[in-house]
Amino acid sequence: MKVGITKAYQGLNLNYRLAYKLQRIQKLHVHVHVDAGDGDLVPRARLGLGQTQVKRMLCTTPKGVVFEKKPFKVEVVEGKIYSWCSCGRSSKQPFCDGTHKFDPVTKEKMEPPFSLKPIKVKAEESKTVYFCNCKQTKNPPFCDSSHKQLE
Repeated sequence: MKVGITKAYQGLNLNYRLAYKLQRIQKLHVHVHVDAGDGDLVPRARLGLGQTQVKRMLCTTPKGVVFEKKPFKVEVVEGKIYSWCSCGRSSKQPFCDGTHKFDPVTKEKMEPPFSLKPIKVKAEESKTVYFCNCKQTKNPPFCDSSHKQLE
């Protein structure tokens, strides 16, 4: 992948830091094209990952990677503190597992500050809540149906 190619896709929220790292990793051939249907970047890479995982790493939004287009129902317990994942890369969705601290390709620990830190919320009462999984909510960490606006 050439830096000039990434600049051509500025409007598509390509993560420049990640693109630069992909470019620097030897033996990795990445070809990016734009899908004519929805404009999403569709990377082709030999990373040992599925195409969806690679697409999630490259196609970010200012509010994080869209993990899923539906909320996550959770029975919260009064007094317990929950850490909601805002980056969208946690394997324990909708909760943080610290993935935001590591480079998605090389798995090396990155230096702070991290752009998308978890949001901690303390349950005031035991009840059912819906945590946002699309990460586009205007009321983090709770779902506000923003996922319905996504294609």
